[in-house]
Amino acid sequence: MLRHDILMRTGRKAAPSDTFTEMAARRFFPENVLPKEYSRVKYLESSGTQYIDTGWRYDIGDTSQKQTNYNIQCKCSCSENYSVFGSRDCFNLRGNNGAMWFRGYTYYSGYSLQTDVPTGNTPVEWQYNNEILYADGVQKGELSRSSGSGGDEPIYIFGRYNPYTGPYCENMGGTVRIYNFSVSENPAGSPDRVTPIVDLWPCVRKSDGKPGMYDFVSGNFLVNIGTGEFSTDRSSAK
Repeated sequence: MLRHDILMRTGRKAAPSDTFTEMAARRFFPENVLPKEYSRVKYLESSGTQYIDTGWRYDIGDTSQKQTNYNIQCKCSCSENYSVFGSRDCFNLRGNNGAMWFRGYTYYSGYSLQTDVPTGNTPVEWQYNNEILYADGVQKGELSRSSGSGGDEPIYIFGRYNPYTGPYCENMGGTVRIYNFSVSENPAGSPDRVTPIVDLWPCVRKSDGKPGMYDFVSGNFLVNIGTGEFSTDRSSAK
């Protein structure tokens, strides 16, 4: 579900569906389209206490959303016992017991998938689309779709939101790196009717060197809402 009141803080309208090709192009040439106030970096790295609220909310109890397909893409690396993105009850990618796990649309038993992708510092391109999970283009499994109970749950990156305790970021001495993160939606059975939700790329603000994610959908610069600060692939990127 696209929440304009949360995502469009700049007062802009949602991007039209024909801009989906622009989202794809940015995966190859993102440095060419950033506003001049920002400088591109390869990734943001969290030590376990830094995380970002993407602005996307998913209502796990809204059965009408079963008619909507969400396409989630993320390039990242993850150490043991860390969450890369998501909410506790839905759409979370995490490292656990040496392997990467993914939970789909609900928290019910059977809707979480253990992959054969190991945790570690090697970046992997993840995609979840039409209930199928891919890693570097290789299918890793399919998750059945169901509804749970609960309200709108924030989707975080560099951690997962816990509706019972608030932000939940595992800090077990490792790191999470995110190179990009995007989500789009389309009505079930209509793959050409695409609406971008978020399209996040790591960068730093030139004026003060602040690291964050620039969202090409809303035009917002999203920064850490935890403690400490993200690191990047370079110490200064002004």
